[in-house]
Amino acid sequence: HKAITHFQEEKMIGEELGARTTLVRALLAEHKVEDAQREINTAQPITEKDLRRDSLLDFAIVAARVQAALGENDKAKNGLQSALTQATQMGFLEYQFEARLALGELEMNSVQPAPGRAHLAALETDATAAGFQLVARKAHQAAAY
Repeated sequence: HKAITHFQEEKMIGEELGARTTLVRALLAEHKVEDAQREINTAQPITEKDLRRDSLLDFAIVAARVQAALGENDKAKNGLQSALTQATQMGFLEYQFEARLALGELEMNSVQPAPGRAHLAALETDATAAGFQLVARKAHQAAAY
């Protein structure tokens, strides 16, 4: 919260968006979904400014995770697929993996988790090959549920 205030005072919008994205992740980890949604709503106008593409992708993925946590699965899936397409076009491997992980987790929570399990297994293989061990472990753990 202090960082967000500082970035607002200094008019550092890119850094403010990054801090808010990190805060949303923390709120989701604490299962404070409504607080996370409020933070997304507060940060949304910032995304309309001229910002770095990686920051916008990071925010889009985290916003989709909030939608999924709220049960808005179709919106979450659309947002994640859009982020994945953009990350692929821009060559941002990290965000491709993050979007794929979130999509796989979303599919695992559906009525038919088999496609999610397959996607997460493929992600684990791809992330391992690219040296993204944390993503690979997360994919493995998500597929095990």
